[in-house]
Amino acid sequence: MRKRTALLRFDPALASLRDGISAVQRIGTTLWIANDETTSLERLTVRNATRGEVICDEHRSFSLIKYLKLPLPKSDAEIDIEGLAYDHGTGYLWLAGSHSLKRKKAKADDSSQKNIKQLSTVEADGNRYLLARIPVVQEGDSHVLTKKVDTDASVVFHKKRIKLLAQCFCCASNGTQNLVRFFVPAKWLRILVI
Repeated sequence: MRKRTALLRFDPALASLRDGISAVQRIGTTLWIANDETTSLERLTVRNATRGEVICDEHRSFSLIKYLKLPLPKSDAEIDIEGLAYDHGTGYLWLAGSHSLKRKKAKADDSSQKNIKQLSTVEADGNRYLLARIPVVQEGDSHVLTKKVDTDASVVFHKKRIKLLAQCFCCASNGTQNLVRFFVPAKWLRILVI
């Protein structure tokens, strides 16, 4: 193996997952991988093998149908996940679908006319418009998805953000010019709404 590379070892029965990797997020020794052709997240454990080499193995698959209410909750459907992000402050793993239309693929055996017709047909798939968060908890040396957390750290975290937002508006209304330019980033406002 080349230096400064990572070897991903999937369950041999699910080896085809490696062909559609669309997003990756590392949390400690856990590597979350999304495949844009499935409704699952894959988890690998990160280990240093030798200097400059990393091995990711101990593959476990998490079906998102167990954690989310999807518009198309079939196991053979896809979400087309294009983004993963972990919020350390709240303990949530965020998932973003492609938010794109779906187009059929051309087939080598079909006529040009038929392929043009297939390629010109686009349709919406509800699962592709996903923006979701799933709680993540530590289990031993690794992390797992969970449906619910006992104490929602995000509530405390969001209260701090609301307090900061209120302070900014108070300073702005009192005419304090130093803080008038400081407004809460849009990502905070988006999270407050959720």
